[in-house]
Amino acid sequence: MTDPKIENKESLVKFLNKKELDTSNIYCVSFEEFKPTLELSKNKIPDVLIFNKNGEYIPYGEEWACNASAFNFIEELNNDTLFQTNDLITLDSLLTKFRDFDGNKLNSQDILEIKNADFICVAIWAKFTGKLNKTKVKEWEKQARENNNTKIKFIKLNVDLQEWWGISEDDLFL
Repeated sequence: MTDPKIENKESLVKFLNKKELDTSNIYCVSFEEFKPTLELSKNKIPDVLIFNKNGEYIPYGEEWACNASAFNFIEELNNDTLFQTNDLITLDSLLTKFRDFDGNKLNSQDILEIKNADFICVAIWAKFTGKLNKTKVKEWEKQARENNNTKIKFIKLNVDLQEWWGISEDDLFL
């Protein structure tokens, strides 16, 4: 883990390319949603949240455990299994947190495109977490892409400090 730096779309795409990660379907959060999003993932970064086509959250392991159990879970997603859901968060409420790298909220077409799947996996990641992104996020995305049993949409939600917030690093760490 490194000290967080202020990032922008170019620096994050460069990082993703360097780690050989897909640069499509990447979003970030506003300053106001930064801390709540970290809390949602229980400060386990990277983490992945999985939702069914109805937008219901599907927990994939014990709440206290690490996110390693997501590896088997994503590759075994299918339309024939009824997965247990809980009300920690819904996909609709999470999508309200999403911003593009100019700070704009998603439009209705973007939201429809994201929701056009049987399952939606949202990987919460940050550049400052270092090498975990290269292994975990990359493998989760690969498993989602290679799962031929169902249609999975894989989204990357970045929680690095964003240039468009207009806040200096000194102000952030006071």
